[in-house]
Amino acid sequence: MLNVSLLRKGADGRTTPVDGTVSATAYNLNGQLKNLTMRRITEGTSVYFIGEVGISGAEILVFDIDAAPGDQSGKYSVQFKREFFAG
Repeated sequence: MLNVSLLRKGADGRTTPVDGTVSATAYNLNGQLKNLTMRRITEGTSVYFIGEVGISGAEILVFDIDAAPGDQSGKYSVQFKREFFAG
């Protein structure tokens, strides 16, 4: 499961949730693309995006995430990899 939140840091150091759009892709080290659809969830003032991806056995997945806060132009991109073990 992938959970992404967009937060804005205020002058006082506190963070507040920001709405926007998030897209993500995941692939294993063999280059096989994994199905990953992000769903927008709101709970009170919180906004976050959840995506689920299936694994088989032990796999290392690379995630590419693009996030665009709704109140500004432009987007932010991040890539990371994690190792997963099926139980």
